[in-house]
Amino acid sequence: MKKKKWVKFHNKFALCVLLIFLAAVLLPSSALESKVQAASSPRYGGSYYNYGEALQKAILFYKANRLGDLPDDYILPYRADAAMTDGQDVGLDLTGGWADAGDGIKFTHPMSYAAGQLGWAVYEYRQAFEKSGQLDDILDEIKWATDFFIKAHPEPDVLYYMCGYNDSDHSVWVPHELLDYVTDRKSFVLNPSTPGSDVAGQTAACLAIASIIFEPTDPEYAQTCLTHAKQIFEFGDKYRGKNRWMSCIHREVIWMIWLGALYGFT
Repeated sequence: MKKKKWVKFHNKFALCVLLIFLAAVLLPSSALESKVQAASSPRYGGSYYNYGEALQKAILFYKANRLGDLPDDYILPYRADAAMTDGQDVGLDLTGGWADAGDGIKFTHPMSYAAGQLGWAVYEYRQAFEKSGQLDDILDEIKWATDFFIKAHPEPDVLYYMCGYNDSDHSVWVPHELLDYVTDRKSFVLNPSTPGSDVAGQTAACLAIASIIFEPTDPEYAQTCLTHAKQIFEFGDKYRGKNRWMSCIHREVIWMIWLGALYGFT
């Protein structure tokens, strides 16, 4: 009897997963292709490559992994608010950011690397993003991550680096919307007693890049990012140590120093 009930539950769960997948794949193209401008590209086989659309789809990947309170104009109808209890265990609002690697844990370290790379792309190729109609979208997506980093840095020498717990999260496979109900959304912190120069360096670098790329359109937010970048830089430099999952902090510290030199602070 128990086996039959489990089979029925398994079948229903598999059907739900299939429906979610189909909804993602079969979304109206008009919604997903909004604001995409076709670029003049070299001909091959009698057709043009639409690099603008390819860029839009790349940004959409990050948007699909959002956690937190999703905006009213959010483009993916199969998603809803998720991980809304993040930070409650420490009396903070740590909602937002992106889920990591197909699971539901939120890591500051890889998220800041990803957002930093996106910001670097805007820094190098801002005109291309403008011509393809994707500048606003990628800035909005980067800001989704940097807003979380600002929340995760409530004090100069405090940086939260993880929301969620490995054993709890990796034991289930559910939509992000169910994370609060079936996983432990514990918050993990870096401070002078438990330093993490690798995470601090990566996050400071990301926020410093953000301050550069937001300066033309939102100078007030750019200054906020720079303020947090400086404080996190100083925290990571003063209290040396590494995240327990990392074997080396040199790359992150070097990147942190490079951006520190770019801004003229040490």
